[in-house]
Amino acid sequence: MRIQESKPRLWPLFVFGWLVGCGNEVSREEPLPSEAPAPRWQSLTAPSSMDSRGKDFWLAFPGNYGYSTPTLTIFITGEQATTGKVEIPGAGFSRDFAVVPGQATPVTLPGTAQLTTSDLVENKGIHITAGQEIAVYGLNRVKASTDAFLGLPTDILGRDYLALGFKNTGVVNGTQFGLVATEDGTVVTITPSAKAGSRQEAVPYSITLSRGQTYQLRSTQSDQADLSGSSIQSNHPIAVFGGHECANIPDGDTYACDHLVEQLPPTTTWGKSFATVPLKSRNNGDTFRFVAAKNGTQVSVNGAVVATLGRGQVHQQIIQGMAHISATEPILVAQYSNSSSYDGVTSDPFMMLIPPYEQFLANYTVTAPPGGFQNNFINVVVPSAAVKSFQLDGVPVPEGEFTVIGVSGFSGAQLTVGNGAHQMASELPFGAFMYGFDDYDSYGYAGGMSLAPVAVAASLTVTPPDSQGPLQEKHCLTAILLDQYSQPVTGVRVDWTVSGVHALAGFGNTDGEGQNVFCYTGTLPGDDTIAASVGSLSGTGQRTWLSPAPANQPPVALCQNLTLGGACGPVNGSVNRGSYDPDPGDTVTCVQTPGGPYMPGVNLVTLTCKDAAGLSSSCQATVTVLRGTAPAETALVLNGESHMKLQCGVDAWNDPGASATDMCGNALDIRTFNSGDDDMDGIPGSQDPDDYGPGPNVSAEGAYSVQYMAMDSEWHVVSAVRKVTVEDTLAPTLTLQGPAEMTAACGNTFVDPGVTAQDACYGDVTASVVKQGWVQPRTVGTYTLTYSVKDSSSNWATPLTRTVMVEDKQGPAVAPKLVTLWPATGDLRTVRLSDCAQATDACEYWTDLQSQGTLTSVTSDEPEDAAGEADGNTQNDMRITGKASALVRAERNTVGNGRVYTLHFTVKDRAGNATSSSCKVQVPVAEQVPAGDDGLDGGYSIP
Repeated sequence: MRIQESKPRLWPLFVFGWLVGCGNEVSREEPLPSEAPAPRWQSLTAPSSMDSRGKDFWLAFPGNYGYSTPTLTIFITGEQATTGKVEIPGAGFSRDFAVVPGQATPVTLPGTAQLTTSDLVENKGIHITAGQEIAVYGLNRVKASTDAFLGLPTDILGRDYLALGFKNTGVVNGTQFGLVATEDGTVVTITPSAKAGSRQEAVPYSITLSRGQTYQLRSTQSDQADLSGSSIQSNHPIAVFGGHECANIPDGDTYACDHLVEQLPPTTTWGKSFATVPLKSRNNGDTFRFVAAKNGTQVSVNGAVVATLGRGQVHQQIIQGMAHISATEPILVAQYSNSSSYDGVTSDPFMMLIPPYEQFLANYTVTAPPGGFQNNFINVVVPSAAVKSFQLDGVPVPEGEFTVIGVSGFSGAQLTVGNGAHQMASELPFGAFMYGFDDYDSYGYAGGMSLAPVAVAASLTVTPPDSQGPLQEKHCLTAILLDQYSQPVTGVRVDWTVSGVHALAGFGNTDGEGQNVFCYTGTLPGDDTIAASVGSLSGTGQRTWLSPAPANQPPVALCQNLTLGGACGPVNGSVNRGSYDPDPGDTVTCVQTPGGPYMPGVNLVTLTCKDAAGLSSSCQATVTVLRGTAPAETALVLNGESHMKLQCGVDAWNDPGASATDMCGNALDIRTFNSGDDDMDGIPGSQDPDDYGPGPNVSAEGAYSVQYMAMDSEWHVVSAVRKVTVEDTLAPTLTLQGPAEMTAACGNTFVDPGVTAQDACYGDVTASVVKQGWVQPRTVGTYTLTYSVKDSSSNWATPLTRTVMVEDKQGPAVAPKLVTLWPATGDLRTVRLSDCAQATDACEYWTDLQSQGTLTSVTSDEPEDAAGEADGNTQNDMRITGKASALVRAERNTVGNGRVYTLHFTVKDRAGNATSSSCKVQVPVAEQVPAGDDGLDGGYSIP
């Protein structure tokens, strides 16, 4: 799980690899290859059952990273068909199960069975029972935070434990341990090594548990808090689990984090001698932690003292390469896979206990997950004397795969395996460790272990100390193992080696009397030293074999597997590993078939050796020719520029890709990260969970990194990063809406059609347009409007302008008003244009008719002097007296319908626009009776 600086980065899923078996301690009676004919050996002591298999288990699941409910699964395997039951008494949960040999039976538990509280007693113990011995494994799975543990049976549980997990690093702070009681009235005394809630560091406290009750203690203190080394002691056997809620390894500067959990063995089963092999494909070493059971414990790595520890103290360090770890007192050792960013390799953290030599088994069955992991590996630690006998899936592993581990007497190998079950066997006990990696995902576990009380052994003696006898006679020796109180120690493996004229080894376990009997038959005359060892304890016996003079013997053909690197074509090499003839003075000739040169790949070769008498022997080996092994000769080259610049909104992102070759010029597959479609399935990275990032966004400015990685057949990784900068250097584009030159009628409202603005990167930026200038719609003139805009990158568009001409081409509007002359007294009266009309102008708001109007004529609908006396017999009834005024007589024909004068005029605004109009003046016959206008037919006009 990816977490850095308190930011969860949930990248891909974690998968658990199931174990199918745990190994076997039964001694084998087949001879080891040697430079002399090998005698047969056997252990006469019944095998021990103190291992990780059993019929009764009490387990618990410590808390995982708490952002979702976990999936809790128990996997059950066995070498015999059997049935059983999984129960959680405190939750009312019960499930029956059946085991088929060679298969893993899963039982899913409710997610609420996980320990969710700290410093509180819960009823979450998981009880598993079966009719025959089974092996049990627990899986606690949350998306992007998963780990598993090997369950230990009730019959090997103890009462003295020291916790081992991992420290807090300031990212997810959750160092923790959990436990479950197997009997009522269990009193547990805990001395925390760090403050956890109200529990103080180094201050002991006690809790009382009934059978099946659980307890978890978690410290969420800041950086470096660590519950590893906490003392946990009880009056009845308990099961203890160490780990971390979600750890970043080796420190908080690396990501991602992952849940850690292991069921811890009691201190009585700890040891003093260990051999380790680095995790394959990882670089710069692995993290190791050691916790001591006693004060004054010196811990050495490859012969150099690295720490002196008191009880419960922890030492952590990076170890590169294979290592021999030793201690003066019993310690517990764990190997950790570092976080993915530690070396940039596809991986994730896991915690794996490393058993001491004394707890190794002679065969194992392990299983790699059926899917979900790109790479699966098995590390093995095999006695150097038994390398030839080691087999994986029934096939001998070439000796060239092994590397000697210092002065430990063991050799290590990193083996690449496929999915599914794998069987391993050797004539001597060895260690096996299964693990695998995928993108931000990993798993790892010890293939199995014995759980004998090796830590309490204090003395080892061998009887008889000296003897002699004839060839072909069985010779037996007894090793006696006692504790510090001279009481027998039961179930501990004793390793035997014979050196001298015979070279062989064997092993067996102590019985109820602390004894193990080892026997072999001599086939060569001379002296042997027979050594028994349990960890750092040892005892020896001497044997002299007596025989007649030997006959001529055939030569001994000795082969070695060869691995030849740095070649693209055929090369030569010899598999002869010092073949010889055991007869003094005899000559031997060896021929290798086929004789080479050898093509790249694996070539099977037979070596045949003959002596002067014609006796012969042969052996077989492999010559492996690699196509290229030097990291510097594997190359990755970017196609195109290493720093690409794309124009935002204009250019498209088309990944030019990269090419990679090994030293022979063979093309390698490229893995791309954050290209937008890393797996090239046509689904954009923003929508495809299988891709690592959406890739460069060409619609927004920014800087992006696209990474390319390739790996050759020897796990050499090459990578390169292309920088992609999406920049905006193009200005927006302005577009006028409507014409660039416009006219507007004075007095009318001017509506600006405006502009639109588009930017390649930011789209429509019209809302950001700035307009300068204005139009006064009631003032004649020419106005200029200027439009400008810039985008978010301060790219200014080329400004646009619009010219608006406000024109006045419309004359004033005239509203006539009827003027009434009453009473009709016959006198002349002055009428001004402003009396009979009102003029307004749209541009000037109003018009003064007296100053801007011109009277052009006056008409009457009655004659000036009609016959008779009805109109008063007057003359000059109408007269224009000024530019905008006239005199009209207040007279009418009393027998008619009244007189109507019409004043015709023009009025001009300041722009010279003229309007012609008229207004009327009436002289009614009677007051309140409107005059009727008869027009000019009966009237007259002036001038």
